Amino acid sequence: MTPRERILAVLDYSPTDRVPFDIWYTREVRDQLMTYFGVSDEIAVWDALELDKIVMVDAPYTQVNNPVYDERDRLLTFDEWKNGRRTVRHSYGGDYEEVVFFPLASARSKNEIEGYLWPDPT
Repeated sequence: MTPRERILAVLDYSPTDRVPFDIWYTREVRDQLMTYFGVSDEIAVWDALELDKIVMVDAPYTQVNNPVYDERDRLLTFDEWKNGRRTVRHSYGGDYEEVVFFPLASARSKNEIEGYLWPDPT
């Protein structure tokens, strides 16, 4: 089966030749995989790993990000869902974005959740 056939079969609750799989990784791992496979783009890595990749196309976000700094002077950025992220360095010298603020984390009632201002999709 092709990745497309496999994904469509799963969505249709039909049998597949194997379980579909995907992978997410940091930029550093991507670069190492590209070197290992001797390829120059990420799609070639997906092909080499035989991934069943579903490529997401995000709609452009037009509102102001409103970056702020936390108590340790680290930059926080916020997405359209009001999740706060910061860049975290790991011990191998790379970095990734980690969600550190969840806007509904302190919600204790149905009213608080219903009162949340969801992003405007228009």
